[in-house]
Amino acid sequence: MAESSHTHDPPDGGATGVVFDIQRFSLEDGPGIRTSVFLKGCPLDCPWCSNPESKKPDPELAYFSSQCRRCFRCIDACPAHALARGREGPAVDRARCDGCGECTAACAAGALVLIGERMTVSRVMKEVLKDRHFYEESGGGVTITGGEPLFQADFTSDLLGACGDEGIQTAVETSGFASWENMRTVLERTDVVLYDLKLIDQRESMQQLGAASRGIIENLMLLDGLGKDIHIRLPLIPGHTDSRGNLEAIAEVILRLRHCAGVDILPFHQYGKHKYAGIGSRYTLDTMEPLRREDACRVVSFFEERNVSVKVLGA
Repeated sequence: MAESSHTHDPPDGGATGVVFDIQRFSLEDGPGIRTSVFLKGCPLDCPWCSNPESKKPDPELAYFSSQCRRCFRCIDACPAHALARGREGPAVDRARCDGCGECTAACAAGALVLIGERMTVSRVMKEVLKDRHFYEESGGGVTITGGEPLFQADFTSDLLGACGDEGIQTAVETSGFASWENMRTVLERTDVVLYDLKLIDQRESMQQLGAASRGIIENLMLLDGLGKDIHIRLPLIPGHTDSRGNLEAIAEVILRLRHCAGVDILPFHQYGKHKYAGIGSRYTLDTMEPLRREDACRVVSFFEERNVSVKVLGA
């Protein structure tokens, strides 16, 4: 299960977390207008993940060949000798790369990008507070997502505390794959929980995600006991999560909850496909078509027939 990651001794004191994006004016990561803070590090290996750059916990180098001018200045700039001339541009030796970022500074075209930055809570809060007015007007706030925020449990908890001190409403999106101790420590401090349910069958969950579903469901039931506002999130992936048996099992879990606001459906798309090549990973669903509207409507009807509130995100 996910472990807490906490890096100490930043320049201005306090703890740091590895953040790979801060997205302002988010409309589908909880109620109202929100700022979404994306943390690196995730123990799952979902083949449909649209943020593959979130999986590794440390900053990592991405190379986008379409941007490259083939000047090769990056090779001379790399102190670790992790870059070499290739046919179509620099070849990255990821075993050598230590994520120092020297090559990205030398790349005027933006073909080399360092994904992830160690940031203090106070630095993240400076960004978050820029949109306080929008939170107050819309009933929004801050959502911590990723990756898996519980992978950086201490940092996530500190950030939630800082938001609370400012009177900012918070949400955390989690897969639930963590120790209950970490989960309780973090989620006691948030207002809303966006809880991902993907595959309920134990064997399928292990095969496709690399994680057992039993602990995820047990944690969800314990979380329900805290009285938090829970929103279930279902990535609807053809041939993976959309089987009748899986939907039945998810509905059964939802109907056992006392504090569930409903289920949000996230239809399959390939928006993150280009990221895989950039970080040197293989994308296995490149031939899969986007989810058809009629299939999404079928699943909406399925949950509505069971008196479960449901909405499709991105529709």
